[in-house]
Amino acid sequence: MNTIQIPNTRRNLLLQVIYWGITFAAWFIFLNSFSRYHFFYIEQAQLFTGEINTHISGWLAQYLTGSYVQHFAVPLVGPIILAFINTFIAGLTFVVINRLGMKGNGMILAQLVPVCLTFMFFNHLYNLEGTTAFLLALLALVGTISVKPWIARFITAAILAPLLQWFAGPVALLYAVAFFLFGLFREAGWGRITALLPLATASGAAYYAAITGMTDAMSLAFLPDEYFHHNAQPDKLIYAAWWVLWGLILLGGWMGKREIQSAKLRILSFAVSLLLVLGIAWQGTLRYGNAHTTLLKQITYYAQREDWQKVLDLTKDNRTNYLYISYRNLALSHLGTLADDLFHYPQVGLLGLLPTWDKSPTTSSLLSDIYYHIGDIALAQQMAFEGNMAQGNGGCPHLWKRLVETNLIFDAPKIALKYIDLLAKAPHHRAWAEQQRELALHPERIADDPELSAKRRFFGGEQHLRHFYGIDFDIRLIAEHCPESHAAVEYLGCLFLLGKDLQGFQALLDKYYGTPVLPELPVSFQQAVVIINEKAPENWAKYHITPEVAKQFDAFRTTFNRNRQSAALRSTLLRYFGDTYWYYFTFKK
Repeated sequence: MNTIQIPNTRRNLLLQVIYWGITFAAWFIFLNSFSRYHFFYIEQAQLFTGEINTHISGWLAQYLTGSYVQHFAVPLVGPIILAFINTFIAGLTFVVINRLGMKGNGMILAQLVPVCLTFMFFNHLYNLEGTTAFLLALLALVGTISVKPWIARFITAAILAPLLQWFAGPVALLYAVAFFLFGLFREAGWGRITALLPLATASGAAYYAAITGMTDAMSLAFLPDEYFHHNAQPDKLIYAAWWVLWGLILLGGWMGKREIQSAKLRILSFAVSLLLVLGIAWQGTLRYGNAHTTLLKQITYYAQREDWQKVLDLTKDNRTNYLYISYRNLALSHLGTLADDLFHYPQVGLLGLLPTWDKSPTTSSLLSDIYYHIGDIALAQQMAFEGNMAQGNGGCPHLWKRLVETNLIFDAPKIALKYIDLLAKAPHHRAWAEQQRELALHPERIADDPELSAKRRFFGGEQHLRHFYGIDFDIRLIAEHCPESHAAVEYLGCLFLLGKDLQGFQALLDKYYGTPVLPELPVSFQQAVVIINEKAPENWAKYHITPEVAKQFDAFRTTFNRNRQSAALRSTLLRYFGDTYWYYFTFKK
């Protein structure tokens, strides 16, 4: 029986298609499983409006990056896009070293370049335009070395280098050095010397960009630091992909003249290369993967989508991180159980309810969410503005939305329209923006919007500096102007409890208990009343302390007195009463 013989060329092509298909699938599976929420986080770290500023270095890379990062808001799209980019970069790298004669394991070693770029992607301060720019540099390099006449090749490289500086930023230097190294092995005589010409034009373009203000600093015109947040110091890892590309070109040029004849040695070389790449990817992911930030990215993802039960599920066991605990308490408040269930979960004091503002985008966003929820609209607006300023890179869509909402509440539709116009340019936020545009163009309709109209009543037209007299003063005003909303007064009461300010808590009760603001006491408030009136239990009836709370306190007091001299006192009370304010008040500092 005759068998069909597949020509070597077609067979090699088929094998390459299979290999690169597997590469794409592997990248997608890895990125989606390891960094799913990081893609949503990156999308929220910038608002892409489609505007082009050709007066800055790297404008094309910036534009292209924004155009695809905006789609990271859609599940699976981010991993698909970055898997394609990583596969494309590896493929172009292989084309370069293959032209030098490096075959076989070159397809595997080429993966080291996207591996290094992915390590940087894990860092939320890294701008993905660095990866986009790297891809543009590789495209230029492959295109240049494909030009046949040597004189045309050098002229093309000399022209492309400064253009890359304008289009993609400092990767012009990456391209020029790579072209020179390639020429060391492919050119002869004067050709090697003329290969330095693109390096000169690239350096000249970088210097020009620095002195004309197209970049913020001289070093940023030459180095990949340009692709990192300018207010932070990048890790040296940011240079890894550049050095790996140059190293692979040198290795390819050296190995291209030393073809391995033995089939066993070729298989061994392939296996060693595969293990090397997998080993570096594994160890690098463990070191640079920022797994400790995954939970925060999950929490913010669900918080921005107002899935508060999911936020609570993610944070319920955390005992020390004040950001997670603040999100948990915010989720409890949204679910209407903050003052009842506050001590069912570990607490860390006041910072777990209102964290200190550290000027970071993350804390600014959280505080804006908290203040907006309890009705302190001015502070919610301030935190949204400050968060956008700290974020840079076009700002955060979630915070732009908050600025729209707060300006509509403050009856400033013209200002709201400016932010609406920005959001309307982003496809995944356009529908929301157009809904708000109707309110901005017809402010009288805000009265029919249940959320905005309620928030507008929170400040009641009072004219004073918010937070100037203290957060408790703000919350008191909110409670008085909108008594049907209990979030503000419950937050204030919980602040007093977590700070062990029983005098302030009693003043709160004296003013609001029995009114529409606080018609009845939630569980934690009842437990605090019991402590205040421990020696006057006849006052418990005034606050309608339930029999369950009274019985539980009697058991707490009996257990405390019985084990007063025992070293196991604290652990015993924790076991039976760890979810009460009495335990928190007694043992928490």
